[in-house]
Amino acid sequence: MYDSDPMRAISARVPTEPLSPARAALADAIERLAAASARMEVAQSALVGVERPPASMSSRDAGELRADMTRLHEITNWLGARAGGDRPPLSAELKEAEAWLGEIAGTIGEAEERLSAAERNYADAAHAARDAHIARERAVWAASVDAAGPAHPSE
Repeated sequence: MYDSDPMRAISARVPTEPLSPARAALADAIERLAAASARMEVAQSALVGVERPPASMSSRDAGELRADMTRLHEITNWLGARAGGDRPPLSAELKEAEAWLGEIAGTIGEAEERLSAAERNYADAAHAARDAHIARERAVWAASVDAAGPAHPSE
């Protein structure tokens, strides 16, 4: 019967005797590379998730938000220009807009922190994956030399 899983077929032929130190190091390096690669994939998914705007926000909503933010910016500039004296009384609409601007600023700050953390995590995962890849390559060379067996002097 034909076995469609090549890894199963290979593992069926693997000897049960203990591995040489070089082959054990190679097996360990392969496992560490797989773990580092998985960590990098998770970090990349998280980074993409933080960078991508919510799907619930339509382009119309984004346009309205931009217009509101422009208006709030104008209000803030107007308030800032008069900051030298007493603050003028604000209408209910302006008070609501100012509060909303504060909420947006807080949300932006939180988003920047999350994005920064996700970028650091991804960079750390990428470095770990690179280091694990280098270790695996070195282990492959050592295992290749080990598998070749001892050198025999020519006579």
